[in-house]
Amino acid sequence: MGDNWQHWLQLTQQGNVGQEIALNPALYPLIEELIEEQLKQQRKEITLLDLGAGTASLAHDILEQDISNSLGLRLCKNVSEMRARVDRFYSLEGEISYIGQSRIDNSRHEPIVANLEHQAYIPFNNGSVDIAISRQFLMHLSAAGLDHHFHEVSRVLSDTGIYVFTVLHPDYEGKKHAEKYPDAPDICEGQKYRYPHGNPGETEALWQYHIPIEYYQAAIKNAGLSLKFMQPIFSQIPGFEKSHARYYSRSNPMSLLFLLRKQA
Repeated sequence: MGDNWQHWLQLTQQGNVGQEIALNPALYPLIEELIEEQLKQQRKEITLLDLGAGTASLAHDILEQDISNSLGLRLCKNVSEMRARVDRFYSLEGEISYIGQSRIDNSRHEPIVANLEHQAYIPFNNGSVDIAISRQFLMHLSAAGLDHHFHEVSRVLSDTGIYVFTVLHPDYEGKKHAEKYPDAPDICEGQKYRYPHGNPGETEALWQYHIPIEYYQAAIKNAGLSLKFMQPIFSQIPGFEKSHARYYSRSNPMSLLFLLRKQA
């Protein structure tokens, strides 16, 4: 995150518009379905792992958030039952400044400080995780780091384990970069670049890598994982195109959602 972590933390605490309006409504009902599926595999305890967890807002929502405060939870069938099925929820984050802001008071949650960049290892035993999740984190990994990451996820997943993650759509990345830096060359495959965030007129940015969809697909396969589906994510809120026009594009999805399983 570099020197911008304090500004990014402030934005996170204020609420991440992209996550609340687009990602969570697509992701939370899916997590509920995946937990139900794991139970059908005769698993008595369900372990969830959030990779690149930030302030652990995902764990907070899944374990204890007021349903009325989350569109994603309101789209689930039975939040109370989903919560009762989760035995342990681990939140991994490299920035202690972020994870230290966790608002969770739940004995089933454990925050862990672990840097997942630079081809680091996930500090879990082989086959110990049922469902791994990542929201908008993988863009911060280089191509080599991404290859290593998928191998590590494959290692820690159980035989019936699932990895669901979201990333910014590469076309959306390019669109935002061009709008912010109109005189700069277009970003190219594998390039590390500054991704603008915040309100119009702000100069804050995050470093991340421009990874094409085809590279994700190849890295997934090479790690022994199977891509079950890839879903474009648009806003699910009527009027969002007017209230947050800088995020919105009718033809260009903001993010992509991937669901992976271990290959048999």
